[in-house]
Amino acid sequence: MLTPGISKQTLRRLPFYLSYLKSLRKDMPEYISATAIADALILNQVQVRKDLAFVSSSGRPKVGYKTQDLICEIESFLGYDETDNAI
Repeated sequence: MLTPGISKQTLRRLPFYLSYLKSLRKDMPEYISATAIADALILNQVQVRKDLAFVSSSGRPKVGYKTQDLICEIESFLGYDETDNAI
């Protein structure tokens, strides 16, 4: 079931963002901006910002998102932490 207002395209991009963020493990910055994610993945920064707004409200202007928290929020949103529903 889709979250009201979220598109299938956004749902398809979220694992892409998560994969990128996890790839930063050894050099992970404390904070990361939607612009930095967009630049790294060659995407539109406005689209990335809108996508992340569905999963997190913790982004701050001029600072960005706390990287580890954003990873946890995306995983939770996608249900990666729901082992009871695993098949």
